Amino acid sequence: AQLTPVIFKYDGTVDKYAGDSILAIFGSPEPDPKHAEKAVQAALEMQGAMGTLNAARNSQGQVTFGIGIGVHCGDVVHGFIGSTDRRDFTVIGDAVNRASRYCDGAKAGEVLISPAVHSRVWKVVQAEPTTITTKHEGALPAYRVGWALEEPAPDLVGLRALEAPERQREEPIQPGGHGGQQDIEADVERDGRAQGIQVEEVDRIRQAVLDEHA
Repeated sequence: AQLTPVIFKYDGTVDKYAGDSILAIFGSPEPDPKHAEKAVQAALEMQGAMGTLNAARNSQGQVTFGIGIGVHCGDVVHGFIGSTDRRDFTVIGDAVNRASRYCDGAKAGEVLISPAVHSRVWKVVQAEPTTITTKHEGALPAYRVGWALEEPAPDLVGLRALEAPERQREEPIQPGGHGGQQDIEADVERDGRAQGIQVEEVDRIRQAVLDEHA
């Protein structure tokens, strides 16, 4: 009850509930140029909602629990899939399977995003590189998200440039379908170097940017 409204708030669609998991889709069936940002914002707010719920349960002596959230984007088939006897409006494709890997790799309270997602949201999130271990695909690069802005401030591009001056970026591909974009593999080695600036300095400059545009 706490999580589904957050998905809808950010224009997401609940594809299905499976056991203790939710498969949510952003940017399809209606295209959304900010689908990646909205997916990450929803994930962070869902973790916040879980924190509020657990605090209330803990105060009443009830059992608490945590969730891990993974976000990935890529090309999928989205539509009515099945046979003449039964059809579901759902998504299938490698991107769906990869999203599941990031969900499995996320610990309680974490939001993990793939390099493909990071390449689309790096202006509005703070994230640190990490890796997750999978059973059949080995170690996959990932990013652990710390925070995200509701709306990117104009000077945030300059902030990111200061954080990683050697980083070069291409313009993101316009979306279509779920994610609707061909995955862009991030340069993990350069992303690793981008974390070299002291966190305190980055936070100080970020706060100044936010104060200026408040």
